[in-house]
Amino acid sequence: MQKIPKTPKVFITGTDKDFIKQFKGVFSNIYGVVGPIMGVSGVTLGIAKIKKIPSACLLAQTFGHPAYIGVKGSREILKILDNRFKLNLEIARLSSEIEELEEDLHKRVKMVAEMSSKRKSPEASYFG
Repeated sequence: MQKIPKTPKVFITGTDKDFIKQFKGVFSNIYGVVGPIMGVSGVTLGIAKIKKIPSACLLAQTFGHPAYIGVKGSREILKILDNRFKLNLEIARLSSEIEELEEDLHKRVKMVAEMSSKRKSPEASYFG
């Protein structure tokens, strides 16, 4: 996303439609079914499908910046997992830590943006 979402939406995909429906029925805050996905999440689901293991992947909206680690989205996913599996996580404590981390990240992103705007040459600033 172009901005940091205040409360990221969580999406779901997986290897088995019936298994995914179990999550949608349990959690009213899962907003839809997405796909395809890539990277380790996609590989893990692919292996699960080959092994005939019903599986799901929860994916949260996040800010599209290489320095952003998506902690708010992670919190939303943890809420869903906590609810589903009764993990008794201290989400409130986690939320206050996330706010501190977000504040620090905002400062760093702003600093990087300022440094980038001062660059004189159009060199690449990121290598993937």
